[in-house]
Amino acid sequence: MGIFKNKFNKTPKVSKKSVRQVVTKTSVPRSVAISGDLKFPTAAVGEDYTKDAIRGLLAKHAMPKDLELGRLVIEGVVRPEPTNQYDPDALIVLIDGVKVGYVSASRTSSFRHGVLRIMEEKSGMRASIGSDWIAEFTMRIGWVPTEKYPQYGVTIDTPAGFYNP
Repeated sequence: MGIFKNKFNKTPKVSKKSVRQVVTKTSVPRSVAISGDLKFPTAAVGEDYTKDAIRGLLAKHAMPKDLELGRLVIEGVVRPEPTNQYDPDALIVLIDGVKVGYVSASRTSSFRHGVLRIMEEKSGMRASIGSDWIAEFTMRIGWVPTEKYPQYGVTIDTPAGFYNP
């Protein structure tokens, strides 16, 4: 007797609608928008290796006032990069799908936990976090506008209590 057959040798009817509802009610979103107030930035690392990409983003998005002030506020994402050859736990920082840096290795674990906690708060469900999530943040790109060859910095706007709830 099959697992879905009852004692009368019939398969119980399950509507597609009820299956969808169950999946929706038990699924934790794999994408979350996390907002802060620009008071609790997390610095990205590795911007020295992405200067050309950052310059391209500035050419595409920066207004004259941004260029004059040396700062651009823009939306970006953080997601795991399990195929990273140096660190399979790496969290890559992307703006417009372009790599601009990484969350530092010393912050990776606590950053993941912060994202997980917010996913749970927003969904109201217990979550486990693997490598298939995306977190959207407001980010800032900063530089000294008077320098001929500026050093760029990227910060991720994490909310108060992100690391220590």
